[in-house]
Amino acid sequence: MAADRRFFFQQGTEANADIFYFELAQAETTLTIAPLPAAARGGAYEARPSLFGPWLYFTQWRGKNDPADRVVRKMLSALEQTESHAAFEDGMLNDYTDPGAMSDDLVLFASEEGAGGGHDLFVGDFVLGWRSSLNRWVPGVNSLKDELSPTFWPRPLP
Repeated sequence: MAADRRFFFQQGTEANADIFYFELAQAETTLTIAPLPAAARGGAYEARPSLFGPWLYFTQWRGKNDPADRVVRKMLSALEQTESHAAFEDGMLNDYTDPGAMSDDLVLFASEEGAGGGHDLFVGDFVLGWRSSLNRWVPGVNSLKDELSPTFWPRPLP
């Protein structure tokens, strides 16, 4: 996996949130960390990192003055490159947050677009752009409360 022995984390909140990482081997050897930016646009929220396969998925504000969330990703082997935006984003009014990948392109996320009571859970294809409420496969998972931060573990428990 491309993130072997790297530790990713969010630092800050709101417009000051950015994503950093450090090499675990360096931290174990020197007992210090030297965080490197993985996603750090000045003055715009980048947060909620999630790793799957070769990708770093995260949430990002659409712009410095537009705090609506969108789901984006970067290759772990090219963190200096610009992130790509999910093709399932539909309109500037909807909020898309908390990505958790199921495969390289299949992503779980939360969005307000379901209007079932705040944020609901969805599944979508990052590249092809289709998305659907998770209720389609798991009836009742979305409620009148907010559902957030979906996570998927693809292997059986040890």
